[in-house]
Amino acid sequence: MLPEGVEVFKMFKMRSGNIAFSNNLKCIKVCNMNGQVVKSIGQGVLKNPAGIYVDETSNIVYVADIGNYSVLMFDNCSSQIIRRIWSLGKEGSQMNGVFYVTLTSEGHLLVLECTNSRLQLFDNEGRFTKILVQAGDENGKVRNPYGVVVDEDDNIIISSNHKLQLFSSEGNFIKRIDKPEDGINNPWGLSIISYHPRRIAVTNDNTVKIFNY
Repeated sequence: MLPEGVEVFKMFKMRSGNIAFSNNLKCIKVCNMNGQVVKSIGQGVLKNPAGIYVDETSNIVYVADIGNYSVLMFDNCSSQIIRRIWSLGKEGSQMNGVFYVTLTSEGHLLVLECTNSRLQLFDNEGRFTKILVQAGDENGKVRNPYGVVVDEDDNIIISSNHKLQLFSSEGNFIKRIDKPEDGINNPWGLSIISYHPRRIAVTNDNTVKIFNY
């Protein structure tokens, strides 16, 4: 059990079994499987943290911070901030609704923006590379995306308003995973649960739906 009054927003499970989660205390908490808090990251720096990704090879914690309009990188050992990553690589060009972060197999950073409705790619030094997926309502584009994951083939899956879509690592549209009658309305959570067969779970309103793709 977590401490009373702590509300979990997004979380990331590490290979060690520890879980990092963003919460209403405006920081990242890391707890072990017994529910004991191991450390806090970003206190006094983070304003409204959402998505988290922990690169356990480089010991870097990436946090999508809606309140800071950017992605913040922290050292997982010292909990000290390393750098901020800004939209299009410019401090003056803000991300809007930066909601989720993840890494490709090459260690490049994918940043999902809910309000701007786009997926951006940055290199492993935090330099802007390009916009992979643009805003739009047709297939191959996203509107108010909430989740992004990368599978073992480096394909990208994005949950957005009313649909789940599969893209290549270059952002090329492959297919829509769900069907309109599946009723994907508020896909806030997204997780790959199997590679053989390819299977993904998405939270939708008060349910969890599982799709083969």
